[in-house]
Amino acid sequence: MKIVVFGIGKYYQNRAEELHNILEKDTDEIVAFIDNGGEISRYEDKSVYKPDKLAGLMYDYVVIMSSYYDEMYSQLISLGVRQSDILDYYAFKRMKELIQRQGDVLFYSQIKQPLDSKKGKVLLVQNGLTFNGGPVALMQAAMVLRSKGYQVTFATGDSPDEQVIRYINEMGMSLCVFQSYPYIGGRDLDVVKEYDSVIVNVFPSIPYAYEFSSVRPTLWWIHENPDGFGEAAYAETKERFYRLDASAWMNRPRIVAVNNRAKDVFESYYPGKVKDTMAYGLPDEGDVAPSLKKGEKIVFAIVGTVIQRKGQDLFIEAAKRLTKRYPGKCEFWIVGGYNPEDVYYQKLLDESQDEPSIRFMGLKNREEMREIYKQIDVSVCASRSECLQIVTVEGMMHGKMCITTDATGMTEYITDGDNGMVFESENADALYGKMLWCIEHYDDEEFICMRKKARDTYESYFTMEAFGESLVKQLELTKQNWKGDLE
Repeated sequence: MKIVVFGIGKYYQNRAEELHNILEKDTDEIVAFIDNGGEISRYEDKSVYKPDKLAGLMYDYVVIMSSYYDEMYSQLISLGVRQSDILDYYAFKRMKELIQRQGDVLFYSQIKQPLDSKKGKVLLVQNGLTFNGGPVALMQAAMVLRSKGYQVTFATGDSPDEQVIRYINEMGMSLCVFQSYPYIGGRDLDVVKEYDSVIVNVFPSIPYAYEFSSVRPTLWWIHENPDGFGEAAYAETKERFYRLDASAWMNRPRIVAVNNRAKDVFESYYPGKVKDTMAYGLPDEGDVAPSLKKGEKIVFAIVGTVIQRKGQDLFIEAAKRLTKRYPGKCEFWIVGGYNPEDVYYQKLLDESQDEPSIRFMGLKNREEMREIYKQIDVSVCASRSECLQIVTVEGMMHGKMCITTDATGMTEYITDGDNGMVFESENADALYGKMLWCIEHYDDEEFICMRKKARDTYESYFTMEAFGESLVKQLELTKQNWKGDLE
């Protein structure tokens, strides 16, 4: 590793011995110093340059060794230095400590699993393991692989939540932490070689995809959506790991996307690299509710964290109009966690405070959600952008009428007026029209038929059986086509 030290004053002098002890003699080097003083041209037998000469130097990082970090950081940025190439001394020290921990993998209960020698051992990798989105899809993948005879271990690079650890262990699987993250490599790869194949989840896991695919067949599953959140994930990841931002090595892993929206986003940066699409699966917990009994209210529900992207404001706007047209006929449930101090949440409360039919249900666990779905008649997704939202698949699994915007990946599976309804994103009038149709046609054969077709769609594309077939196929193709450390 080649570094340039910015600053040769007392801050550096007081830490110089420690810095030299941190550097590996065979692989690390201070190539030069830069300093704003300009009185000295040589220091510690190295050249000292003005900062504007930095562009002519070959280096990996600039290490700022001064108490004036903010000013010097801004100066480097103005000179065109990448922010990910700038470290203060303690960040550099931490980086070196993490690199020293390569191969230091912490296991949370190494559970012995039955192993079908023909299937082998699979390592499933993602940081930020939670019970949301991509991590949930990865957990479902683990369940499928276990059921088919694979031995499965989860891996992450950050501190996992205790509930996640317990859940994974209760599934009969192990969890390990690569403690060198984000500086994966070296001895870490000796651990990876103990597995037959690897599944890396989501784009920000690019360091794992890069390193692990050099030693084992690696399937890289992309989920990011073409919205502000997804774009930010790409921008931040590409900046942070810009050294990996080259398409040549991406021939090593087999790259698949959760749907065509995720594929299109990835290929806008790396054309032609996505080999296929692979949707996730959900365990069948369907409990199709009977037809509405006379006198009962129709329950519309929007499920998901209360944030602007999820479009609860559009749902409330449509609900308020419907209560005026059909007072006492419906209830409108907003199910999901929220920050009580969030401006968006407060706005929703203000807009709905005079409508008792609009209810904030809060965050529910899996058992509670099963009971919620028994009471829901119409599942609404008003999201301004989604890739392949789980809540709509859950609604279809339970045989509900499902309404979604045209800004979600579910439009690949839902045909408006056939197995659900699709409305124009951001258009509260269009949502109102779809919800009004549901009220006025609730007992019609057409409505009932659409619910049945929604369930049929789940059975065709999103069962664990369908997911299992697709996942095993992709994993076997990954093994067949892997070329190892070939750029």
